[in-house]
Amino acid sequence: MRRGLWALAALLLLTAACAAPAEQGPEEARTVSEEAAESPAGQDRAIVAYERIIESFGGGTYPAEFGDAYLEDNYLWVCLTDGSEQMQEKYLALSGDPEILRFRKVDYGCNDLRALQDAIVDTPEIVFASVGVNVAENRVDVGIPDLEQEERTMERIRVHLPPELAERFPEELPVEISQEDFATVS
Repeated sequence: MRRGLWALAALLLLTAACAAPAEQGPEEARTVSEEAAESPAGQDRAIVAYERIIESFGGGTYPAEFGDAYLEDNYLWVCLTDGSEQMQEKYLALSGDPEILRFRKVDYGCNDLRALQDAIVDTPEIVFASVGVNVAENRVDVGIPDLEQEERTMERIRVHLPPELAERFPEELPVEISQEDFATVS
């Protein structure tokens, strides 16, 4: 499923990058072409680099320093809790394509954010429309239908955190709550 999401995201970004507005004049079109020529053939290379990194972990949980990765500006941005040069070198080697990688220092690893996401989903007495890890922002996003319940929702999450998560997040939770209605499928 994860590969499918990456492939879908890559396809959407590629489609958006290739689509030019009908009113665009020759000057703007040349600029778009020049930008495309200057950047690496990003999406496909980024997907391959990401898959290599993930496969190197051998399944299961990720290394504690790995905050996951996302595609932006034709580069694969690898989020690391340890932004040292040594750690960056490790991921450059794992990727097999160091030119496509960029790094971002983050506070929380992917394992911690996913555990927090799971704990939020299991929290009783809260109503949410969506819950998901926001890799680029290094947090968990929670969509609730009634924003007046934001404070109560945060309180319920905090009270029902398993002890090991409460220890990992002793102060403010990396959670962003916003209003989101339930999607209906017809």
